[in-house]
Order: sequence, then structure tokens, then C-alpha cells
Amino acid sequence: MSPFTYDGWTIFFYPLFNEQWGKLFNRVRVLKTKLNKEDFIKHPDVKLLKALDIGIKEKIPQDPFASHFILQKPLHKYGRLKKMGLPARYRLFFRAFKEQKIIIILWLGFPRKEGDKLFHI
Repeated sequence: MSPFTYDGWTIFFYPLFNEQWGKLFNRVRVLKTKLNKEDFIKHPDVKLLKALDIGIKEKIPQDPFASHFILQKPLHKYGRLKKMGLPARYRLFFRAFKEQKIIIILWLGFPRKEGDKLFHI
């Protein structure tokens, strides 16, 4: 995905996240052709894509340095979006650069519990 500007911030997708986004986007596109509108809206992949889109375009650019985003040392230069519409176990990691007004979306993490099947986006 090409960089885009939202709320004064230029947003880039790191290659790893860009791949995750592309796979999810393509799955949602296929679902749209296969499911009726009601089932489509309720599908977990559709909900995840919508939550990511809102997080990237609205929640993070409001204040990427807000305390609820910032990780603790030694990762204090990085932020993560959790909850705020994302399914409970997902975390969206990013890095923001204040002076350049740049946000780089790095990776969508989904911690696993022991015994869970590995889920690849």
C-alpha cells in the first residue's frame, strides 16, 4: 500500500504489515462475493479489517504518543494499539516520528495461548 496522509500524519506500512494487510484485504474481498450482507458484516475477518482501518486512520493519528499507546523501556519508542475495537488478543504495533509527522505501521500481533492453532494473516 502506498503511503497516505491522515490528520496531518503521513502513514506508511512496513513490508511485514503490508503483507498482513494485503492478505486480510484479499480474504475480505473474497468474502464479499460469497456471503450475504448480514453474514459478511458479522465475519471476524471483516470486523478485524474495519477495526484496523479505524485504528490506523483515526485512533493512532489523534495522538500517537498518548500514554495508552507507548510501550515500556526498552521499547518506549514504539507504540501499540490494543482493544479500541480490535479483537481482544490482537495488538497493532507502530512507530511515530513527531518532527516528520510520520507513522509507520509495523506489525499486527496476535499472541497465542498454549494449544491454539497458529493463525496466519
